[in-house]
Amino acid sequence: MPATAKNTTAHAMSWTIRVGGQNYGPYSLAQLRGFAGEGRVKGTSSVRRAGAVEWMDAAQDPALKSLFKDDWPKAVETAHLGFGRTNAKGEAPLRPASFVVVCELISGSAAKIGAAIAELGPSYEIGPSVWIVATANTVAGVRNAVTPHLAPNDRMFIADAMHGKSAWHNYGPEADSKMRAVWRVGER
Repeated sequence: MPATAKNTTAHAMSWTIRVGGQNYGPYSLAQLRGFAGEGRVKGTSSVRRAGAVEWMDAAQDPALKSLFKDDWPKAVETAHLGFGRTNAKGEAPLRPASFVVVCELISGSAAKIGAAIAELGPSYEIGPSVWIVATANTVAGVRNAVTPHLAPNDRMFIADAMHGKSAWHNYGPEADSKMRAVWRVGER
């Protein structure tokens, strides 16, 4: 094979990964397969194929999606291992909860937010910038874990579907007051 054709093929089959605003790579398919097996790259990881302009979730890339087909069942199984059990120190059991996270992302950083949410436990993006996640965190814990990944003008609302709690970020004082009034109606 001529050197130029070989170089083009190798170039087309490499990816750059974005983590915490930093780009890493390029990596080959074999390297990414290894990273996925170690849990270092997930289906929600932001990747860009060599020569492409747009970033996408790794599971959306046709060449990579097979690496992540089992992510959801494994994540669910792993997450439930700790719920309801005490740890080695005899401390209280984890409290499972299901959350809905809704973001208004002016920055377009959905892959970053999705990755932060996926770190909390099994998650699924049910629509543009809307996720569900199962985690032992509190609603404030979910907010605090995701907020550092939001851009200054991004907004977020989180509802704890099991415990009737909510948290939000960056809505301003008027919206904050109205949301508190509406959310508390159920408490009366």
